[in-house]
Amino acid sequence: MLATLQIPAGFQRAQGHASEAAVLYQRVLAIRENILGADHPLTTDTHERLQAVLVVLGQTEEAARVEVPRKEEKGMAAAKNRMSEV
Repeated sequence: MLATLQIPAGFQRAQGHASEAAVLYQRVLAIRENILGADHPLTTDTHERLQAVLVVLGQTEEAARVEVPRKEEKGMAAAKNRMSEV
């Protein structure tokens, strides 16, 4: 189901319909965060796509508020969890 939303979002963006793409990416992002979690690679990908569309729309402040989990943070969190298990 998520691909059925993300693919049209990419198409809308490619066609110059950034506003429509942003709405679709926001929906995909909400679903992915809920189901997969914020640090999942697919969720991170959607974060990045949404940010890019918002920048195209000139909504740089809104784009800055879209938090993209950093891979280093994920790695550090995983390392801390492993250390606490020892």
